[in-house]
Amino acid sequence: MFFNWILCILTVFAVIMYHLQIVNVEEDFLLAAFGNEYLQYKKKVCRYIGRKR
Repeated sequence: MFFNWILCILTVFAVIMYHLQIVNVEEDFLLAAFGNEYLQYKKKVCRYIGRKR
């Protein structure tokens, strides 16, 4: 197999865009489902790593 840098960069870009799209859709759903309770939770917790200080 031959490594192709362009294909690697495009794949990483596609994975990041796909992930961000899923995050946006899920956050909209959670806001609609839980409302203010979700907003309070969102203030306390970071999106990717643990709790805010």
